[in-house]
Amino acid sequence: MTYGVALFGSVLSYVLLRFFKIPYDFKLCLVLLFLASLKLFNIYNETEAGRQKELLENQKLASPVYLKGATTTGTFFYGGVRMKGRYLSQMIESLQQAGLKNTALVPSENYSSGNLILDGLQVPFINHLTSGFHFPIQLPVKRNTQQLNLIGYSYGSIKASQDAMILIEKGIYIDHLVLIGSPINENFLQALKKLLPNDRLIILDLNEYEDPLYAGMSDIEIFLSLPKLIYQLFAPSEAIGHYLYIDVGPQGQKMRDELSQRLKMAGVK
Repeated sequence: MTYGVALFGSVLSYVLLRFFKIPYDFKLCLVLLFLASLKLFNIYNETEAGRQKELLENQKLASPVYLKGATTTGTFFYGGVRMKGRYLSQMIESLQQAGLKNTALVPSENYSSGNLILDGLQVPFINHLTSGFHFPIQLPVKRNTQQLNLIGYSYGSIKASQDAMILIEKGIYIDHLVLIGSPINENFLQALKKLLPNDRLIILDLNEYEDPLYAGMSDIEIFLSLPKLIYQLFAPSEAIGHYLYIDVGPQGQKMRDELSQRLKMAGVK
């Protein structure tokens, strides 16, 4: 994994130095920041490995923070990196207007560092099955007339997928898991497909808008997509590609409304 971070740093450094006109001192700061982040992720890996081992030994999983019991219902939206921004409230409004009345955002402080770069760098490190999950399991049976739906966009799609694994392990039925512009890797995706049939696992890639991310990609492909993601993020005009849904203007609103109607037609309610 350290090699992966090093590869990321190399790609990011090349993009910044080649395509962005920034002062030399700032470039030096970026290099130092990368070296510090490499050390940080070494520490993170060691800490995470210990936590994963403890989870496996205890064979216990923590509940998602919004879970109030086996009868929890509603639609929960997981935003992209930082899990902050005006587009989130606009997304909830669009979903509600489409008929998904019991809709809420998951609390960002429980899922995100609040920092765009740190959240983005986390993806390859969290892009895997939740520890403690063992196949085969007895799939939950629906016992409630209301739905429980998880919708994840970008970084949030990984968090939503991990929560889905936790809920299923606990015997809680998920009506729909929706992954939008998701960088979920192939192994994780195949595991989800074993648990959720096609009509309950809804994958919405944004390739038609030139989004380089897609469900089933490898972690190496995630790193290689960074230059294009950075370009799209800092595009001088309106939001493009992967970031269409975060645009708070008319284009973004149109995308959110169309998404909401599409989910309604797919049976999400």
